[in-house]
Amino acid sequence: MSSVIGNKFLLSNNLKTLRDLCSISIKLLGKSANISPSSLEKYEFSNITPTINNLIKLSDFYSISIDFLLLWDKTQYPKNLKLLNLAKNLDDMKFESRTRVEGSALSFLGNNTTDSIKLDGIENDLSDNIHENISILRENKKVSQKQLAELLDVNQSQIAHYQNKSVPSLDKIIKLSEFFRLSVHAIVTGQKLYFQFIDGHFGKTMLLADQLLTLEEHKMLIHLMKAIINNKT
Repeated sequence: MSSVIGNKFLLSNNLKTLRDLCSISIKLLGKSANISPSSLEKYEFSNITPTINNLIKLSDFYSISIDFLLLWDKTQYPKNLKLLNLAKNLDDMKFESRTRVEGSALSFLGNNTTDSIKLDGIENDLSDNIHENISILRENKKVSQKQLAELLDVNQSQIAHYQNKSVPSLDKIIKLSEFFRLSVHAIVTGQKLYFQFIDGHFGKTMLLADQLLTLEEHKMLIHLMKAIINNKT
């Protein structure tokens, strides 16, 4: 998985694709996401890797997980944060309404299915600080700085820096994600990609929709879900 992010051209393609899907200019994206247009141009056209802060801003703007932003369909973690947050609202609605949403999702899914969906299951609370999260995860798994240094192929002193001031490169963050079995999104932002629904069957359908549908299909499903939530259909 690390080799995917090692090819920065793929990340620049992801950013271009997202901007094209939203039909937004670099100038307007920069203003909306509070990122300089010159930086966005470098990310898309010069293969410059975005800073962690700007990755978070882009993730927030597009309402997608950082895992999806980086790895696209190669990620097994949830992609569309808006879709799954809407699904939480439906959990409190009547069975009939949930059934209508589920029927809409299934009409998009057809016979497609997958067992490769991953969710963040760690019980510990995380912070919005990546340095603190590395410390929390290391202590939770009882992993020494030396062991983590060997995993990331860095000096042991560098692990101490990761826990205090410096940020690991994206390929090393992905390695941490794989090792701790936690999404990149959770490690970077502290927001776990974990969604528990009262209706387990309904929840599985929503997760399948998130994993298997295209972004365009996500948009259509979100529109239908909002309409049902607002009692417009």
